[in-house]
Amino acid sequence: MGGYRTAFEQATGMPLWMEAPGEPGAGPPAGSPDCPSDKINPFCKKIFWTEAPCQACVDAHSLLAAAPGEKASTIECFAGLQVTAVPVWLGPRVLGYLRTGQVFSTTQQPEDFAKVAAALRKEDGFREADLEPLRELFLAAPTVGTDRYAGLVQLLVFFAEQLSALAERLLRACHADQPEAVKKACAHMRRHFDREITLDELSRAAGVSAHHLCAVFKEATGVTMIEYLNRERILQAKKRLLSRYARISEVALDVGFGSLSQFNRCFAKYAGESPTEYRRRVLHPIRGLAA
Repeated sequence: MGGYRTAFEQATGMPLWMEAPGEPGAGPPAGSPDCPSDKINPFCKKIFWTEAPCQACVDAHSLLAAAPGEKASTIECFAGLQVTAVPVWLGPRVLGYLRTGQVFSTTQQPEDFAKVAAALRKEDGFREADLEPLRELFLAAPTVGTDRYAGLVQLLVFFAEQLSALAERLLRACHADQPEAVKKACAHMRRHFDREITLDELSRAAGVSAHHLCAVFKEATGVTMIEYLNRERILQAKKRLLSRYARISEVALDVGFGSLSQFNRCFAKYAGESPTEYRRRVLHPIRGLAA
């Protein structure tokens, strides 16, 4: 994560941190290794990462965490700052969210802060002495245009894809001490994912009975054999979808699915989006980085 964060922050000047599921909007405290204080928007730092954070700010972060998108979700907080969460998946499960943002889409004016100040007075009891330094921080907050921000979010989606793939590899490494029968069954599925595989075939490859294999496989991996096989097929399908010239129906057959509809359902289950959406997203050029 450290390398991705450094690259993103150096390129964009915006903060990047990982937030675990079930921690809506809390995020790491400013100054922690996961969220360097010099990258946090000073305005956000002043009203959110404190002992008594602004309630309107907390509500905005909680809203983003409560309804995360399958690829990326962006909202505007009460002050008009863009905030984004990008999920990192491991199969059908979300490991965490890459969080960034804290920028305006247009340059703010003094009259814009008047509305924010009114909300802070009403919701959190801010006094005039507290508002003046916030006014300066608000007007000095960075601005990133809509097209460029969309490009930066797309870059973050690519990072999330890479982290998801890394998590998959680490999970397999952690299972290196699995029973020999399970390792043989997994290896057989990875070699022959592109065709139908029966339970009898897997049990012969593993050298144990079908009943025993079913029992030890789920215990060792946490998933059934069909789930493992389908996850492998989807991983292989993602690689093939990177070619603009491969038809989705051909990819479905190449990775072992009997029909396009079955492939589409399985892809959506494990990837969180359709094959068409996945291809459009990963092949879409990153625009606006030079703007």
